[in-house]
Amino acid sequence: EAVADGARAAPPPPEPAAVEEAASAEPLTPEPEPVVEIAPAAPAPPEPEPVVEIAPAEPAPPEPVVDVASVEPPAAEPEPAFEPVRSAETAEPPVEAAAPAPAEAPPPAEPGPAAAQPSSPEVELAALAPTEAVDPLALQFPQVSVLDAGSFRGIRQAKAVVVRLADVRPLPFSERCGPDGVGPNSWHCGGIARAELSRFIGRRPVVCHDERDVSTNGRVREVIARCTVGGADLSLWVAANGWGVPADGAPPSIADAAREAAERAVGRHAPSAPEAAWSGAN
Repeated sequence: EAVADGARAAPPPPEPAAVEEAASAEPLTPEPEPVVEIAPAAPAPPEPEPVVEIAPAEPAPPEPVVDVASVEPPAAEPEPAFEPVRSAETAEPPVEAAAPAPAEAPPPAEPGPAAAQPSSPEVELAALAPTEAVDPLALQFPQVSVLDAGSFRGIRQAKAVVVRLADVRPLPFSERCGPDGVGPNSWHCGGIARAELSRFIGRRPVVCHDERDVSTNGRVREVIARCTVGGADLSLWVAANGWGVPADGAPPSIADAAREAAERAVGRHAPSAPEAAWSGAN
């Protein structure tokens, strides 16, 4: 019971001296927190730009050297289209010479009379080749314009020259041929003769010699001469293909060629146009 009483007893009062010291004690000043200085962040160093290496330009390859001797000539141009012209019409402007079509070798001749042989519109170039050399001072025309079956126009020293083939009288451009003359069955042989001569000459140069002046008016010189193309005599070619007759004083070769053309019925002696391409002239 005594212990229980002691537990229920109040605690003893504090001593006066201790209470006074606690009352007189000054409050404690809080210590200041340390100031931490934050240094500014250093700027990041700039990234180096990538270095691009430029490769030196390769030298251009050298241009190929073209061998002039190996260059092929230009392709032959097509023949000029022929337009029909009636006998009442006047002569047309000259036709520019077209590239000749390649001629095939004729079949070997068979024995028999000349009249039985098939007619040929052209004569072998080898048979027309002259035996004498060309005079270096002769008239030379790089290109000509055919006027009719026996004349053409060229340029000589910047002046126009009209050349008429010697020793042959060609068909006029307006001439018509056939069994009934100028009837419905006739054909424009003069126009075809001009076209055939133009096709034979083509773009090849023409060389003339033994020229004789006929007339001149200060602008156009007109001469009569014997001319060749690739070694073929043009006067002989006209007579041998039936597009002309021998002129007065012509050599026997012209007369013989014209007679053979009549026997073969070629050129103006044919009963109709010699080629289907000229059917529009009928």
